[in-house]
Amino acid sequence: MSDIIVVGTPAEGGTIDIAELKAWLRIEHDRDDTELQDAILAAELFIENECGIDLATDPPDRLLAVVIKQIAGTFYENRESAAPVKIEDLPIISRILTQYRGVII
Repeated sequence: MSDIIVVGTPAEGGTIDIAELKAWLRIEHDRDDTELQDAILAAELFIENECGIDLATDPPDRLLAVVIKQIAGTFYENRESAAPVKIEDLPIISRILTQYRGVII
């Protein structure tokens, strides 16, 4: 019996791109593309560190792609916040990430 558990189906093209995040956040300009790319990378690193997975070799499924967009959006929208927003303050994100801890997707 295999120890590999597959959760969902892979998102097309692997991790999300700036255009996908901009559509998610309803952003229609290019002024913040650098910040958006940084937010995507930060979200991916957060998920990799939190769950112990490698998104470069195991592309996210649709559920995890939504989590990447949600976390990246939170990072982007709170980039100038005086009081940092904690991912723990988003309970649905924490619950979803729990499903991926130690799981190969």
